Amino acid sequence: FQACTLNLNRGTSHAAALRFALPRLGMPERCASPPPADLPARARALERALFGRSDPITLPEDFPAHLSLWASPPQAAARP
Repeated sequence: FQACTLNLNRGTSHAAALRFALPRLGMPERCASPPPADLPARARALERALFGRSDPITLPEDFPAHLSLWASPPQAAARP
């Protein structure tokens, strides 16, 4: 789960959103265990509670079945 590798103490809007959402989705503290088996259902319920709806996401048929994940973002080359 990619959110487990992020620094949630940063002052960014992304970190604030994750600090709000992760506990409400039942994610274990610091990802000490796997995400709950019903995570998609929890996410739909949270979306309905926040926005009054939960729209399905449809991916194109040629969308890759597997995507590469990084433990941390690749580092940019140092400038001279």
